[in-house]
Amino acid sequence: MNRFYDKLGEVVLKPKYWSLTNPVAGLWYKLKKGSINLLKSFFERIGEFDFSVDQLEGMGTIVAVIAALTLFAIVIGLIILIMGLFSKEERIKRILGETIDENTTALSILNQSLIYKSEGNYNESIRLSFIALLLHLNDTRVIKLREPWTNKEITLAVESSGFKEKTEFNTLALAFNHWHYSADIATEKDQLIWDGTFDRVWEDIQNG
Repeated sequence: MNRFYDKLGEVVLKPKYWSLTNPVAGLWYKLKKGSINLLKSFFERIGEFDFSVDQLEGMGTIVAVIAALTLFAIVIGLIILIMGLFSKEERIKRILGETIDENTTALSILNQSLIYKSEGNYNESIRLSFIALLLHLNDTRVIKLREPWTNKEITLAVESSGFKEKTEFNTLALAFNHWHYSADIATEKDQLIWDGTFDRVWEDIQNG
């Protein structure tokens, strides 16, 4: 019985049986052997096979290492791709009370604000254009909005983002608070003042 186990141990220690005890070592052996056989077959076909066993094994090792690194890079790339797909953040659904669905864009909200502007509803025009501006800041990754954020929290995020027109943005945020939350009615003159500051901030976002 002991002789049987001794023989079994000798068999398991042979490289071609490494996979029985060490899957990684077994895979490496198969990859290296496959590379050597591939090189041998290639050189035999072109009639240039005059390498020693050691030379052939050395070249096979190099090819096996390159193949292993290539496979490793592919696996890592696939893992990163899959993680990116699963970790993709869900799009924000509300900004300062305004519902944002999958079809909503900054431009679609801005166009709606222009309709209110043409109708003389300047309070709603200012409100929607500010929402459009916030969504634009979010989509261009100047800031990353969170649904529970108040206007004050948004302003702090813009200030800490390094955004160049942060002073003008603060002016817009204060104007938004006034025209949206107070009972005052905005006039065409108020709208013109808003538009001047708004256009500078929007253009700065566009220019990146």
